[in-house]
Amino acid sequence: MPDFEPYIHHLPLFALVLARFSGLFLFSPVLSSTMVPRQARVALMAGFALAVYASLDLSAIPADISLFALLPSMFAELIMVATTPRPALCASSR
Repeated sequence: MPDFEPYIHHLPLFALVLARFSGLFLFSPVLSSTMVPRQARVALMAGFALAVYASLDLSAIPADISLFALLPSMFAELIMVATTPRPALCASSR
């Protein structure tokens, strides 16, 4: 059985980054379209979250943070993305 203990402390911060990207993928008109398959959206969301997480400075993160303590922050990330105004996708007709 694989040992996941070294990776457990990365889970809360990765979940916060994933919440930011999931909000983007849920509420963006282009990415939330039915033309983009669900599996592709999930793969893109996880890939972007992994790429951003890899670029973070982990020394600034408190070691005692838990996933339960991050739930309000994750909810705030989703709300922030949902309420951010997005530009129109097409020009208005004249």
